[in-house]
This record gives sequence, C-alpha cells and structure tokens, in this order.
Amino acid sequence: MAFISSNYLTDLEMTAQRILDRIDGLLAIVISDKDGVTVLKVAHPSVSDSSSTILTPDFLSSYSLALDQVTKLPVGEAKAVYALHGEQQIAHFVIGVYYMSFLAQANANYGIFPTLAKEFNDLHSDSVGKLISSVLESGRHPIV
Repeated sequence: MAFISSNYLTDLEMTAQRILDRIDGLLAIVISDKDGVTVLKVAHPSVSDSSSTILTPDFLSSYSLALDQVTKLPVGEAKAVYALHGEQQIAHFVIGVYYMSFLAQANANYGIFPTLAKEFNDLHSDSVGKLISSVLESGRHPIV
C-alpha cells in the first residue's frame, strides 16, 4: 500500500481498520495531507478504487479546497464538510496538518464521524504528522 515501512504506519492502518470493522455502514477511511496526497487508505473489501469516485484523490481534494475557501469567510474556521454522493456519504475533517475522510453508506449514522476523527487524532496525531512529513520529504506519492 505505501512505500514507507514503519511501525507507525502499521499502527495507523490497524487503528483505521478497527474503526472500519466496528462501525456499521462505514466503507472507507482516508487520510491525506493539505495538498490532497493520500497517505493512508483503509477500505471495506466491497469497495474498490475503480467503483468509487469518492476515493479518488481529485474528489477528496475538492473537499479540502472547499474547507479552505469557507475558512476565508467571516464566519470562523471550517472544521468539517458532509455530503451525499449517490448512495454514499462523505464526512471530511481538517485535523491539524491533515485531512481525514470517512466514506459510508447513505443511511449510516454520520453523527459519529466527528467522534471517530477525534478518537483517531487523540491516538495518532504525532504518527500522522511524522508520516506526512516523510511523504513530503520524499517527494513521492505513497499510494498509487
């Protein structure tokens, strides 16, 4: 999946997989940097990159851009955006130096996603920062 072999990447993947396994209707978790480069993607086996446009970096980075643009308005900082896309929903959060996206079935409980994002960040904020730094330093995209 990634060109970076490290313990913190494995820990991140394991935590994301545990979240994915325990939440009904959750289909994928994607972590990307501020430029939209995907650094971690964990998906349910029923979801493939080719069958879901929501998992493409172009689609996810459009939400990152939307969050950045809303922050320029005099209404305060935007922390999340939610959207329905066909039979799926996406919850996209800005967390420090990275973005976290949840892809779920349209009928899934989207109210739990902020809690999941906070839980993940509380456990792994340092590891995600290190992962993103190593991706930026390498100049390579970790996931094709």
